[in-house]
Amino acid sequence: MAPLCWFATSRRLKAWLPVSDLPPPVVGGDSEAEEKRPSFCIATCSLGIDFLSEPGKENGPSGHPPAQPRYNTIMASAPPADPIAELLKRSKTIAVVGLSDNPLRPSHGVSAYMQAQGYRIIPVNPRITEALGEKAYSTLHDVPDRIDIVNIFRRSELVAEIVDEAIVLKVPAIWMQERVINEKAAAKARTAGAFVVMDRCILKEHKARFR
Repeated sequence: MAPLCWFATSRRLKAWLPVSDLPPPVVGGDSEAEEKRPSFCIATCSLGIDFLSEPGKENGPSGHPPAQPRYNTIMASAPPADPIAELLKRSKTIAVVGLSDNPLRPSHGVSAYMQAQGYRIIPVNPRITEALGEKAYSTLHDVPDRIDIVNIFRRSELVAEIVDEAIVLKVPAIWMQERVINEKAAAKARTAGAFVVMDRCILKEHKARFR
């Protein structure tokens, strides 16, 4: 195969061409012709590369290794993924433990917002029969449908039992609302493979990402 070289005009790289196919230089000193004359390899690229060799070749035409580029060759890493955003995107059903049927309670307001965003809300509270138009269940074990997130509105000391239920049911995500903190239960859930969010409001986190 014929040797290749970068062909460039007006200091802009165009393509790899066989050396035999490169246009001959224009002689005569005409400024317009000079602009059309091809320039090759040496300090003509705006990227600041001193030398470009044939693809797959270790040495340049002179037999010497190509000079190292002067720009930073370390690619910027992609921004880290947002696991909470990914969780909220893929989830469809949220079982809310401690959901109240009282519109003045935070659990009701937060759940109403999430319902308005398209999530199905399943109340889990033995003291009520329904909330937000959905039948209420006494425990997570009583819920007949698949649960994507267990959202907990209960005191921190009551979280362990709820987490144990969620682990048995293999619920993929457990969300403890603001001021609901139980490190031991969270660690147990993570060990079991669940994604855990603790001491955060699901409404605020959703608004921060999708509104």
